[in-house]
Amino acid sequence: PIKVAIDFESAMADVTKVVDFKKGTDEATKFAKKLKEMSRTIPLSAAELAQIAASGGQLGIKKEDLFMFTETVAKMSTAFDMSAEQAGDSIAKLSNVYGIDVSKME
Repeated sequence: PIKVAIDFESAMADVTKVVDFKKGTDEATKFAKKLKEMSRTIPLSAAELAQIAASGGQLGIKKEDLFMFTETVAKMSTAFDMSAEQAGDSIAKLSNVYGIDVSKME
């Protein structure tokens, strides 16, 4: 359990590096809690979900769309037996090419 917690905290640190959570608020904490909750329904660990979120932030996914992006990528990677990185790149490219909001891609 300790390694799991350390892995998650490390992944969340990566998320906060690339996502502009408001200083002095609990935005990052709430986001982390939502990722932990998601890990109970999607067969990926909270740390893996945080890594997807960090990748989304690096790809320029807006903060308000990041949770939906993470969920969609996680579901896509599971359903199509592809890596989360491949799924994330595919969704980001589709969003950019077709101008489709990530929140509408599910």
